Amino acid sequence: LETLWTVERQMDILSQKLGIDPDEFRMKNILRPGATTVTGERMTRSTSCPADCLSAVVREIGWTGRKSEEDREWETGKVRGKGFAMIQKAPAMPPNTATSVIMQMAGDGHVKIMIGAVDIEVDVESGAITVLKVASAFDLGQVINERMVYGQVVGGVMQGIGSAILEGYKFNDDNVLLNPSFTDNKIPTMKDMPLEVVPIYIENPQLNGPYGARGVAEHTMISIPSAIGNALYDALGINFYHLPLTPENVALGIASGKKDIQ
Repeated sequence: LETLWTVERQMDILSQKLGIDPDEFRMKNILRPGATTVTGERMTRSTSCPADCLSAVVREIGWTGRKSEEDREWETGKVRGKGFAMIQKAPAMPPNTATSVIMQMAGDGHVKIMIGAVDIEVDVESGAITVLKVASAFDLGQVINERMVYGQVVGGVMQGIGSAILEGYKFNDDNVLLNPSFTDNKIPTMKDMPLEVVPIYIENPQLNGPYGARGVAEHTMISIPSAIGNALYDALGINFYHLPLTPENVALGIASGKKDIQ
């Protein structure tokens, strides 16, 4: 999650510097069949199609381009922003691992592609972020049990929101943890649930997967903080470089008058 935060925030910041729409910038550099990933996997149609996922989420959240300074109206006290982030993740286990269900895993470098997009509202006085909508697209090959996949998506989204706007360890100068309980280190509850969660299933079958399926596990949470960070820039025109994006941190960032909060 931390690595993805860095990568996908950088993708948005690079597109800002180049003056290119972040959707267009990703499409120019997206992995397609025939490409080779940074870790050496050869992309095929069976590997999955990230372009399909990206197109699906930007359409779902109604992305029409990044806001300009003139578009950001602060008078109402609340501003909205949209953002998205991508994730590539390969199977973490070797082919001969098993749990309570014995299942053959792909060990040839096949990867799972997921993209998350969010629509948020920010209170410019308190710094509180409300996640209005999350659209998550997964190229999972073949949906076998839709109810189980949906539960995994919603649970992962909530975990991602916790990492983005709530959870964070605090230490004093002697490296003693200052917030060791859930009283001080809060996790998301139902009140933090997005108003709408839209899972989108892309089905490009994995030829050596069970019925063409790929796994969908922690993929559902990893891109959410990056997407919220990118949406926060769209809303405020401020780049935040560190998690969590708590109300305190966001409010202090706004009050600083700076465009980069490091």
